[in-house]
Amino acid sequence: MASSPDAGSTASTDSTAPRPPTPPREACREPAAAPLSKLVPVPARPDPLDSCPSPLQTPPTANTPTSVPPDSSIKSHRKKVEWSAHTEVKEYFDIRKLERLAKSSPASALSPRPIKGILKQSQSHNLGPPSSGVNTDGSAGQVSIIDMLGSTIKQLAGSDHHSKIDAYMMLSRALKASNNLPDRVALQSQMGLFMHFIQRDVSYKNPSGGGIDFSLTNHALTLLATFLYFPAVASTLTNDFGVWMLDYAIQAFENATASKDTLRHLMQIAATQTFSSKVMTSARVGRLVRALHKIESHVTGKSIVLSRLRIYKRLLKQSRGLMALYSDWLDNVFVDMLSGYQDIRDHAIALATEAGFALRSEMAVIRKVNEIFQAVHQDRTYIDFFVKRLNEMLGEKQTSAAVPQVWAAVILYLPYPLDRWPHYSPWLKVVQSAFNTDDGPTKQEANHAWNRHIYLTLHDVGKMSPKALSTLCLPLLTQIRKKANPKTQKAALRLRATVVGGICTVFYYLLAPDNDQHSHDFAWDTAVQPVIAELISLDGKPEIPPGCLMQAACLLLGLLDVTTPRAWGQDRIQKLPPVAPDELPSLDAKWIRRKCDKVMQAVRPIIEHKILELAKRDSVVFRMWQALVGSVAAASARDIKVSEDTVKFFACTFGLLSKPFLNGKTLVARLELISELLSIRPCNPSSSNGPWVLAARDFELLIESYHDGGVSNPTDSGRVLGPQYREIVTLLERGLAGYPNLPSEQWFSLFDRLSEHLVTKFGEAGRCIILIEPLAKALVELVDTQNEEMSATVLQAIRALFDLARFPRDRASLEIARHRLWGTPMNTARGSAFDPFEHLYKLGNHILEIFYKEFRRFDPDQEVSPIIEAIKDFISQNAG
Repeated sequence: MASSPDAGSTASTDSTAPRPPTPPREACREPAAAPLSKLVPVPARPDPLDSCPSPLQTPPTANTPTSVPPDSSIKSHRKKVEWSAHTEVKEYFDIRKLERLAKSSPASALSPRPIKGILKQSQSHNLGPPSSGVNTDGSAGQVSIIDMLGSTIKQLAGSDHHSKIDAYMMLSRALKASNNLPDRVALQSQMGLFMHFIQRDVSYKNPSGGGIDFSLTNHALTLLATFLYFPAVASTLTNDFGVWMLDYAIQAFENATASKDTLRHLMQIAATQTFSSKVMTSARVGRLVRALHKIESHVTGKSIVLSRLRIYKRLLKQSRGLMALYSDWLDNVFVDMLSGYQDIRDHAIALATEAGFALRSEMAVIRKVNEIFQAVHQDRTYIDFFVKRLNEMLGEKQTSAAVPQVWAAVILYLPYPLDRWPHYSPWLKVVQSAFNTDDGPTKQEANHAWNRHIYLTLHDVGKMSPKALSTLCLPLLTQIRKKANPKTQKAALRLRATVVGGICTVFYYLLAPDNDQHSHDFAWDTAVQPVIAELISLDGKPEIPPGCLMQAACLLLGLLDVTTPRAWGQDRIQKLPPVAPDELPSLDAKWIRRKCDKVMQAVRPIIEHKILELAKRDSVVFRMWQALVGSVAAASARDIKVSEDTVKFFACTFGLLSKPFLNGKTLVARLELISELLSIRPCNPSSSNGPWVLAARDFELLIESYHDGGVSNPTDSGRVLGPQYREIVTLLERGLAGYPNLPSEQWFSLFDRLSEHLVTKFGEAGRCIILIEPLAKALVELVDTQNEEMSATVLQAIRALFDLARFPRDRASLEIARHRLWGTPMNTARGSAFDPFEHLYKLGNHILEIFYKEFRRFDPDQEVSPIIEAIKDFISQNAG
């Protein structure tokens, strides 16, 4: 309405008497029911002297009288009231708006101010402050929930239809708008009346038409759904009310003529209810599941399907055992997972996953899924249709990422080992196709699905064969080897992080603390070592994303760190992101110490490539090395005597740390180092064999380089290498003379390597000149000095010389070998007799004399007989 003065009006507004307030829109309202508008804060009445116009607030259909009865206090000239052409209808009142206004507006802005309106100012008989609204100090007051509940109950107890709807609507909106439920005790005390009113109005029928009043029903159900949102209020609902509510909902779900809007409200209540087990009985849950299973026969829609999935999820939490018994709902879930609507598909996949983990141990559920897949329609089983539909979805960009999610949800209902399932081959091809797609999100989901397959295999199958475990790791290793496009480097790094998460999943469940099916040796040899070796071999390749070596170090850090406590959970597979290296269960500390040679095979390449990282305390390599040393320290903490495993670990450690200082040296530098080591004679005969072993190892590497055709190959180079071979023989002599505690295996390792090399490159003549004769001469002197304490290694060396000694083919071959080794001029003089074993003969005569004179000092079977047999064989082979 707009107010405009009459043309002949000249009277002042001050002299105008106040006009009575506008009567209510409907005259049929009961005066006993207080209007809800009194329960919300209302600004003060407008000042009639304010000149600003006010927009129209009264709807055109309001039952407002067009004239006012004459009054003695009103003059003849009055304002004319008429309808405006522009009507503004305000929305419903929101308490949150008032709270924001009270927080953001200054106190002066919240003080009572008159607001312009079309109505005249009326006398107010209540001069005190209002019970709600804006306080006199300028702060916004709280609406009294007690007054609101009292007014609502009065309206619901009345007979006016519209008042009931308004009561339901206003209370529901007020509760939804409040952050915290005000005066909860007051609401709980009135729940008996509210349950009565809801139960009455849900099935209320119009007196005129005889049908259900759907508007009143829906508003009553909306208030009930609001009550269920507050756990403290929902707990006050009685079991009898819950029984009635569920029975009514089940009947509505079965009723083909029920309103879709009402069904949505009922499904919302069924999805949010928290009724006790006395209400959720077996029979009632079974009826509810059957009704929901068939509800689409008479009502359809996206909201219906989503609400049904939410109800199934609620029932799964409330009555898990009954959901396993009444498993018809699985039909709906499997169909909805293939839906074209993303919301339905996502909710169905989430429900199937949750139910799969919860009901996997229920054989009734496994049998039900098998029945679903074996169902035949038009000569085709449902599993064939299911696989075909997944392949079709994989070809569409919008749905391809959902295919691995569906695959991962379905395998929760399949018996393991999965390779015994008749449909294993086509089912496995689905996830293989997902791995091979070009879509990044689909690949990510395929890896998550494979992680779940890894978990189920390791959890259900029990003890696995090496081949089966290698099959689980194969897709992960294949993805690591895959070449990456430089333009998609970031995507490749994200994918590799996901793949590493799959590797961690294998380690996480394979090395579980309570897993007694697989030993640490089996896990290391079959899974850990191949993965680490693969990552190390790929590091530095241009077509592979960088960081493979650091990934291997992170994995080893997680496995070797025995000091950091970590929680292990069987349900870790249900969470994302996948398992990280720092979540891995550590290996046993004593196993690490005992198998340090295996561990060093994985650690050595990382240390060799990243030796400088050991200087950075925050680097992964330093932490990995610290974890390795710490694990051995933890295993040795209670040892009274130093364990042999600890000694072996230190030997491996020193060998590893010394290798970087020897790599890259030239041949001259190596020979200089060896000469320096040989010049150091031990002061104590029982001193450490370390210098000799280090020199022998270096000589073996040198011989190997000669044998493999290196740059210093004596057959290709004109250099005289006899002195270098002489250094090796000198080292052999030093080993016999200066290191009596030297194990014979280490001495004969170098001896055999040199002997084979000389025969290969120079023939029997070369071995005679370089090895046999010089060593025989040294042994003659050594036997004289060690006559009283001759070591077993010396006796074995004498026997070895006679076993290896062979006459050269002729004198010419002997001269050629001497010329190639020492550069001496060849003696062309011909002679029929030549004998290169002068010192060998002396050695044989000397040792036989010692045996004859001091026979009792030697073991006839272990020491005397082998040497005599060797001399006898030497004479018989070289006679004539």
